[in-house]
Amino acid sequence: MTIEELNKMRINPGELGYKALTGSQKQIAWAEKIRFEKIQKAVDNFNLVIDNEIEKFIEDEEGREAKKAAIIAVAGHGEAKWWIDNRNRIVEEIAKEYKTT
Repeated sequence: MTIEELNKMRINPGELGYKALTGSQKQIAWAEKIRFEKIQKAVDNFNLVIDNEIEKFIEDEEGREAKKAAIIAVAGHGEAKWWIDNRNRIVEEIAKEYKTT
């Protein structure tokens, strides 16, 4: 896999297709902040993995695609309550999605 191909796998948080959150106005405001922070951190970590893999030329495309799919799956949750209830477990939720992809 070339560096160009790995760079194409980078996730742009603005392109994850976030759903509009549902819930009370207070829940939505809080959940939007949580979602932004958690997904940004997950995306940064994913992109860091890509950077490290560029350096090491690791060729595990399935693993990278599964990680990307897990981040996108978690980002797709549309209930404010889910983000609030899972605010301390987002990494675990991404890992769970990763195992199922």
